[in-house]
Amino acid sequence: RLQPEADEADLDTEQLELFLGEQLSPTWKPREDLHSLEFPLFSLQKGKDTRVRDYQNGQQIIRIIPSGVGAANIFDKDLLVYAATLICRAVDADQPVSRRIRFKVRDFLNYTNRSTGGASYQRLVDSCRRLRGTTVETNFDTVRPGANEDGIHPTLAGYGLIDEYKVISYTANKKGALEVELILSKWTF
Repeated sequence: RLQPEADEADLDTEQLELFLGEQLSPTWKPREDLHSLEFPLFSLQKGKDTRVRDYQNGQQIIRIIPSGVGAANIFDKDLLVYAATLICRAVDADQPVSRRIRFKVRDFLNYTNRSTGGASYQRLVDSCRRLRGTTVETNFDTVRPGANEDGIHPTLAGYGLIDEYKVISYTANKKGALEVELILSKWTF
């Protein structure tokens, strides 16, 4: 749909907010994270994806292991991007940051231009379940001691995308969340 010219400037400002995650660290830029670009960590399926996916490039190995509720999908990734945005806002406001993030689900839905209808609040809980249950197993790591110059480590390690989630307040039918608290995994943070 066509937007009036005055609205285009507003859209450009909103679009720029998506890249606030680049301010998290002067040494890490999401667009330069070639490993998550080369190896798809998130399923592209909307439905339940329970396939274990193995990827290898030379010595580098990545395995995505879903839980019984399925692998985290590309829509669930929006939740991690939103968490990164909240962290950046805290940094910009000189507030302390941690892996623990609490937010109103409606704010997330508005930020990601999703419907604020009742089912969206239940889908967010499903996203939390998939993010908590998906394991990323890899021998690539530039953080752990013992990796060679290419970042290849002699052992495999498994990481989750989030460590915990808690529904702080529920919708009237008790199936969806109005407010959520996430604890990002150390690996994700």
